[in-house]
Amino acid sequence: MKMKKIVKKARGYLSLLPVFFIMVLLSVPVFAAYDYSTSISVYDNSATPLANVPILVSINNTVLYDSGYITASGLDTDVQESASIPYSVATSRLGIFVDALAAYQSKAFTYFMTFTPEQTSYPLIIGVDGNITRADVAGLELGNNFVIEIKGWIDTDAEVGKNLIYKNEAFKLYVSGATDITADINDGALTATASGVASGEYTIMVTADTIDMKIYVDSVEEDSVALVGANVTDNANIWVVNTNTTMPYIDYLEIWVD
Repeated sequence: MKMKKIVKKARGYLSLLPVFFIMVLLSVPVFAAYDYSTSISVYDNSATPLANVPILVSINNTVLYDSGYITASGLDTDVQESASIPYSVATSRLGIFVDALAAYQSKAFTYFMTFTPEQTSYPLIIGVDGNITRADVAGLELGNNFVIEIKGWIDTDAEVGKNLIYKNEAFKLYVSGATDITADINDGALTATASGVASGEYTIMVTADTIDMKIYVDSVEEDSVALVGANVTDNANIWVVNTNTTMPYIDYLEIWVD
């Protein structure tokens, strides 16, 4: 079975909506589980409460590396409010996941450097309305024998029709209703749905073995449908991952095709 990875621990970032003011200040060295820290203040300057927001902070991690504050991988870091939160490090950005902001609320976070113990990995945070695209290649034509697995925070309160993974007129994994996630072949020709999935962090897996298509949530089978000879349409359309901030952060996405 051949495996194709669309994205796993990638580090590309898009712009932050202008609803936030970000302030970053370097502190004096301290000596505990870290040597240096940076203060980050996030402010919602609107009258609208926000939830599950992927925020991109402008900070030059290249300079921090060159100055000896962090390693090249950025794994000797941590971001905390009262406890650690999901975050990711890129050359000129720090992505952080904020679970909630009340109207006109300000929240304070700390970016720790030379931090121990080091992280083993961090997720991909691509910002509000960010997405990932992958050009079509022959090795990603699903046919009727494949496995798709994606892990991260999934907002099942998002509007119906928002996609986790999408290839036009071929395959999509999307929010099909309040707390429902559906795998769809060929624009509704065959579907399998996981129901009762509240917003949160999950691993969603869709499998097809030439006989059935199944959908799993955290390794538990939720639904199955017979393929009855169906194949995912082979076309030249691009793959799109995460539309309309359905996933504020992504730990990984993998596709296996046989």
